Amino acid sequence: MDISINRLFEWQKDELPEVYRILWIAPSCTEMVVIKLWVEKLETSVLQYTDFEKALDTHKIRLLERDPYASYMRPDNTLSYKSCSRRDEAWEVIKSLVINESPRIFDVSERGAMVSNVAARTHKSKTTIYTYLRLYWQRGQTINALVLNFHKQGGVGKRRQAGDTKRGRPNKNGERTGINTTDEIREYFRYGINLIKNGLVKTQKEAFDKVLEKYFKLGYELQDGVPVPILPPWEELPTLKQFRDFYREEVDTYVMCLRFDRELTASQLAFAVKKSGYLTIHTAKLMKFTCI
Repeated sequence: MDISINRLFEWQKDELPEVYRILWIAPSCTEMVVIKLWVEKLETSVLQYTDFEKALDTHKIRLLERDPYASYMRPDNTLSYKSCSRRDEAWEVIKSLVINESPRIFDVSERGAMVSNVAARTHKSKTTIYTYLRLYWQRGQTINALVLNFHKQGGVGKRRQAGDTKRGRPNKNGERTGINTTDEIREYFRYGINLIKNGLVKTQKEAFDKVLEKYFKLGYELQDGVPVPILPPWEELPTLKQFRDFYREEVDTYVMCLRFDRELTASQLAFAVKKSGYLTIHTAKLMKFTCI
C-alpha cells in the first residue's frame, strides 16, 4: 500500500466518513500529520504510523485513488491574470511558513506564534493567513491551491458523476455479471443488509448503493466546487442482482436459525415475514418461530 505525502484517505467514523490528506510523514515513519478536508477550519492532527497501518488493515481507513484537487496542477496560461496575481500574493504570505518552518508549522503549540510573526511582517490578518494555510494543505500543497474559485477557471466542463450512465458489457443474456462474490464482498453485503435491518434505508437498491459508496469508492471529483464520489467502471463492481441473491441467502439462513419453542413477538414475526420474502404470517404462526 502506498502511504505517501499528499495521499488522501477516508476515515470511517460512526456512519459518516471523513476525508483527510497526509501532509507530512516523519523520516523514521513513526508519525504523520494529516488535515481534514472540506471544512472551513484548519484541523491538523498527528497520527502514529503504526496506528494508521492497523486502521488500514481493519478497513477503518481506506486510501483513495482519486484526488479531486489533482486538476490544480495546471499551467498559468489556463488561469486569468487576476487569479495568478492573487495566488502569487497569497503565496508570498505563507511561503516562509510552509517551506522554512516545516515540520514545526504542523505543531499547533508553535503555529500560533509563527502566524503572528508573519501577520506583523505582511500586515495580513491572522485569519487570512490561517485560510491560506488551510487551502494550501487541503488542496495538495501546490501553489495553485491558493487560486480562489479554481473550478471556474479555464472553462472546465462538468463531468458526470460515476454511476449516472451504466458501463461495462452485459453477458449473453443481457445481464451485467459483475465481479466474483468473495468472502470479502459478502461482508460488504452484510453491511448493506444491516442498514435495512436497522431502518437506515428502505430498499435493497438504497442499501446496495451505500455498499458501493462505502467500500468501492475510488475517491472524489469536484463538480462546481462540490465533492462527488467516483466509482470504478461497472465491470469492476458487484451487481445489484448479486446483492439481492445474497440478501435472500442470508434471510433463508435467518429463518432456518429460528427455534420452535415459543412464538415470535409481533415485531419479531413482522420482521421474519418481511425479510423472508416468501414466508406468510399464517405459516410463521404455525411454525412458532423465535429468534435464537
